[in-house]
Amino acid sequence: MGQDCLVLSISEAALVRTVLIHGPLSRAALMERLGFAPASLTRLARPLLEAGILVAESPGGRRPVGRPAQRLDISHELGTVLGVKITSSSVDAVVTDMRASVLRSAVRSLADTRVESVVGQIAEMAHQLDAAGAIGVGVGLGGVVRDGVVIHAPFLDWYGVPLGRMLRDTLKLPVSVENDVITLSEAERWFGLRRGVPGFSVVAVGEGVGHSLVAHGQVVRSPDSGAGLSDHLILDPGGPTCEHHHRGCVSVLLTTTAIARQVSQAVGRALTYEESLELARSGDLRARQVIDRSGRALGRFIALIANVTSQTQFVLAGEGGALFHDAHHQVQLAIAGARGRWTSPLDVQVDDSGYQVWARGAAAVAIQRFVDQLVERGLPGPKG
Repeated sequence: MGQDCLVLSISEAALVRTVLIHGPLSRAALMERLGFAPASLTRLARPLLEAGILVAESPGGRRPVGRPAQRLDISHELGTVLGVKITSSSVDAVVTDMRASVLRSAVRSLADTRVESVVGQIAEMAHQLDAAGAIGVGVGLGGVVRDGVVIHAPFLDWYGVPLGRMLRDTLKLPVSVENDVITLSEAERWFGLRRGVPGFSVVAVGEGVGHSLVAHGQVVRSPDSGAGLSDHLILDPGGPTCEHHHRGCVSVLLTTTAIARQVSQAVGRALTYEESLELARSGDLRARQVIDRSGRALGRFIALIANVTSQTQFVLAGEGGALFHDAHHQVQLAIAGARGRWTSPLDVQVDDSGYQVWARGAAAVAIQRFVDQLVERGLPGPKG
């Protein structure tokens, strides 16, 4: 016989995804998570094991005694993945295994944000990281992304950029491009602070402010992800005015540039966001007033998301983590004031691990696409 093509069923794909995120898992654990009967699990796992997508191992590396002792894991022989996070000033790239664990990484400053220059930087980093044989590439950046096209990336000043196609043509690899808060949410769901949690919200605060929702174990995607729909929600009617004349909105109270500008105006000299926080820590009342006001706004924003989504678990990422810590009392007061008397407490965890976790999330998106393609087109299986 020639070489057959293994096309996964929906149930087989669910098995692969579960092992990817939560594995290695025993057969008993898989049956509990997926609701499969023993015979069904055996039937579904057999072709995946024969094709080398899954492998069976025993705890502690011992030779398994009987099938129940075996755990199913993803095969690392499938290949590696390149994950990339693009900001207005840098490119972070990682090569990961099939579970998005980092094998190699690199960071480069981005002095030129023209599209061709950024594509060239990514190509150079892919070569540096020996990613030529990767099964796919995932890219995350701030802005609206649809079908690999960057509709608008405000911090890069990009409009209608076919980034996915450009990178595919350059790297000769499958490429997935996604909004960076979506990739961060995948990172938190797969291997981050909320691994295994079926529902939570992600809030990212930095040059911009974004949020994403995970429900029923899946990241909620929308064509408008990254469109800045919350930028001008009013959090403090008595606050400063943004460039669009909205008083006390998200963009003027929570972005790092807005906070730095307000502290700079208050003290009469130019300061960065980090210097503004440090000045408030040192006891400067003018800086402290701005930071506390932004802390209250952050608390109201988190409470608003919780009130609308009914999710009580949060991950806060980006430079906003420092604001959360420095104005923690104000954040908590604002949350308490915006929540009902009988509501559950909110659990906010700060992910301060830096942009590498965003790049890993982009790799996770590429891994997901790889599994999806196994459903659509299949993978060459063993020779008969």
